[in-house]
Amino acid sequence: MQKATLFFLINLCFISVSAEAFQCRSLFSYDSNDFTRDRRLLKPHVISITQTAAKARTWIRNHLKMQVSEESSFSQRYESIKSLPMGFLIAAPGHNVLRNKKQIEDLKEYIKNNNQGDFSKDPILLNIITNQSGKIDSVDIWNAHHRLVAYQELNYQTISDISKSNMEILVNGVTSKGEKWSHYVPAAGLSAENLKKYPRVSEVSDVQPNTIKIPGDISNFSLSSETTLKDLGAKTQQKRIAVYFGTFDPVHEGHIATIKSIVKQLNIDEAILFHNMNPLHKPNSTSSYDRLQMLNLRIQNEDKLNAFQDDSGFIIKEFGKDLLIEQIKQKYATSEIYEVLGDDSYETLMGYGQIKPTDNRRYVVMSRESGRKVNIPPYLKQQIIEVQNDVVNGLSSTLVRKKIQNSEGIGDDLVAPEVLEYIQKNDLYKP
Repeated sequence: MQKATLFFLINLCFISVSAEAFQCRSLFSYDSNDFTRDRRLLKPHVISITQTAAKARTWIRNHLKMQVSEESSFSQRYESIKSLPMGFLIAAPGHNVLRNKKQIEDLKEYIKNNNQGDFSKDPILLNIITNQSGKIDSVDIWNAHHRLVAYQELNYQTISDISKSNMEILVNGVTSKGEKWSHYVPAAGLSAENLKKYPRVSEVSDVQPNTIKIPGDISNFSLSSETTLKDLGAKTQQKRIAVYFGTFDPVHEGHIATIKSIVKQLNIDEAILFHNMNPLHKPNSTSSYDRLQMLNLRIQNEDKLNAFQDDSGFIIKEFGKDLLIEQIKQKYATSEIYEVLGDDSYETLMGYGQIKPTDNRRYVVMSRESGRKVNIPPYLKQQIIEVQNDVVNGLSSTLVRKKIQNSEGIGDDLVAPEVLEYIQKNDLYKP
């Protein structure tokens, strides 16, 4: 196994994910670009994390003038980036939040008491990404994120403050000895597009499940990492994020009333609606593209509501639902994730044994009937929250479709005007 693999695996806390036997499928009979075809309907996330990777790259391009190549010596590489502020290092994908803050304190003690510490046998891996003319475009972290945060908190300000012996500096994934290394990252850090593009690592027994192998000349930024070392070390408040899966065929006012009620009852900071979870018993659902557009139209002016724009159907099919939840946790740098379930979905999942105390989120269950209690086993009392149903209205997507097929009138209390307009314009649900 390459040294890069060993160095990386020692320091990087991978996300361990067990594939979940989740019975669903996704209908993607259109071009993958359809997810973002109509940019007017996309809505930025309500919760924003301080993310400065773009600013860091601008600083790097303007200030690191020395050219380097894959043939450059270690000394030349070090000289080219030694003035770089520590905080401008760009974190690897899937590293929006530190997973073990106690490790930072232990590392700080070791560094303070041991003259910077000796990490020569397990050096920090930095990767310089250059453009075609050899100018530095980005400086990425490949491993040792916790160690770098520890240095930063001890007021190490630039790369030159760290001993050369504690670092290995690559250029486009090539070491100063000419060896080509690959970058190994957790799948939860990548979009569906990149998960389709790069292979999973399966041939090495000591690599964590769902590890993705990335060529060394691919920057963290191009893999959608928006987080710098400065962001990674910042003390951020945990956000409460709800995730709400549904076919939304079409989205109706019952859906919206339900999630808004849960947002209010649990003081949720942002709720994310996932549109492309097509259960097996709904094989004739409308295209994911149309359902996403209707969902985006309906929530574009709703505070604290958002829609997931990526291919969640592919992610769940290939990697399991737990990994999708990990992606959301990374996006918001939080562990406070709540999955919203109706009582029927809850009972189905319980029947399949798919709710476990070890799951990486809590579950919120709302009964479809006011006053009906949900049966929660004692061993799941800490995992499941039952909330009051204060939005009973008997609405369903089936009712909407039947009314359209029968040419019956549909009021605003059933479907929002903008959604109805989209349905009529695109001749959806006609017999």
